[in-house]
Amino acid sequence: MRKLLLILLMLSFTQGIPSETQVSVSVSSTTATIGERIALKFIVRTSTESDSIKISPGKLDFEFIEEAELSVSDNDGVKTFEKKFDISFFKTGEYNVGPFDITLIKKGEIIENFLSNTIPVSIMSVLEKGDKDIKPLKDLFEIKGNPFYMLKYLLIILIIAVIIFLIVFFLKRREKGDAQNISAPLHPEVEFRNRIESLWRSDLLNTGKIKKFFLTLTESYKIFMTRLYNFNAEDLTTYEIMCNLRNFEKDEKIKGNFDQVFLVSDLSKFARYTPAENEVEDVRANLLRIIEIIGERRKKEEEEKTDAAL
Repeated sequence: MRKLLLILLMLSFTQGIPSETQVSVSVSSTTATIGERIALKFIVRTSTESDSIKISPGKLDFEFIEEAELSVSDNDGVKTFEKKFDISFFKTGEYNVGPFDITLIKKGEIIENFLSNTIPVSIMSVLEKGDKDIKPLKDLFEIKGNPFYMLKYLLIILIIAVIIFLIVFFLKRREKGDAQNISAPLHPEVEFRNRIESLWRSDLLNTGKIKKFFLTLTESYKIFMTRLYNFNAEDLTTYEIMCNLRNFEKDEKIKGNFDQVFLVSDLSKFARYTPAENEVEDVRANLLRIIEIIGERRKKEEEEKTDAAL
């Protein structure tokens, strides 16, 4: 009997010891219809020294609709990070929201990684079992009379359609002729270099507009990736871009340089992080190394094609 009481006492004591980091994910509702918004809330409480978090989803069965700013509070050495998203499902079925990869970050360095819990969610159709196709509000009725009086109106519509067609045809023909006179577009890496040099010459950093600076930088490297790799980077999140980059780019140096750029860029845009001057210069150096590698690779491929044609 004494041994049993001792074991129970030890179990209750160990359960009362708080862990250094606690991660939880909650949803506003576990049942929803197609397209209905579900509020997704992350709460991370930690005594580990950190200044921001990064949330990376795994397989996505839903779409992120809206994202709120990161909320941070500090109480007796325990920091609480709160992040909210609105998500929607566009297929019916039973899904699991999560797990998410939660990363603690301090001054741009990764401190710890955790996996969140998962939450089952049921998505139903808007129509119920008894619903049928939409019917007209009133019964259709027959229109009597001679239908040939409509011919003159049809003839007018046909003439207008022919005129519009001819106008569009000649306009497109002119545009095609103008396009032939336009010089060939710049190579992706050359255009990207011009954008970077223009951004660094701007006054955004000197005037403290850090977020706008990195938003402009993000737009530039997304356009570059869209042209270079032929996937629509402009409509993708950083995580989705990284996944595509693993498939389209084989050079580990390029991928490593982009990872550093993504980290500082996302922290500056979403975590209100102000990078030091040397960090900003490191971002520029990483991008210039990428441009140099891409340019040398393109020139080598052009030389090989020329040699093969001879």
